[in-house]
Amino acid sequence: RALAPDIKPVAMLMARRRPEDPRELIGAIPKRTRAFQLAMIQARVFNRVLATRASMGTESQSQIGDVVQAVDGRHRVLMDGDPEDMGAGSPPTGPLWSADVMRATGKPGEIELESLAADNLVPEDLKTPGGLRPRGARRPLVVPLENVEVDKWENDCAWARFDLPVGSFATVVLEAIKAP
Repeated sequence: RALAPDIKPVAMLMARRRPEDPRELIGAIPKRTRAFQLAMIQARVFNRVLATRASMGTESQSQIGDVVQAVDGRHRVLMDGDPEDMGAGSPPTGPLWSADVMRATGKPGEIELESLAADNLVPEDLKTPGGLRPRGARRPLVVPLENVEVDKWENDCAWARFDLPVGSFATVVLEAIKAP
């Protein structure tokens, strides 16, 4: 039986010798595969943050400690004592984790760290995982739909068209739509 192309280098290394350092085995996995696995972890943690916030009803409401995107495009932590409109119009963001991603504080920060810990990780684990240097980012937890068009509901289906910003997924929108 043939090995998956991503596992073959690991198997060949193990056949030649048995390295004791697991980093050597990880290094045998193609970089592209390691990067993809890291992106999946980042997405899973982000989705966990979003699910927790949605269950609390705070996915679109900025709270003290949230990282929000200011009018100038820069991210900042919403602090107690900021003007009331500071977080208005800017949804809270969630992390695509790396060791140096801007962190939320307070309750939002706790949710983010707990979501990462669910995979037995702490931020420092993402400094150079598998020899990679991940770039962290912040993405809005909710985004507006633009250019929405929905055709008449017929035969248990309808066509829906809409635009989303980069990094957003139409499947999430479609899951939220319920049939009449």
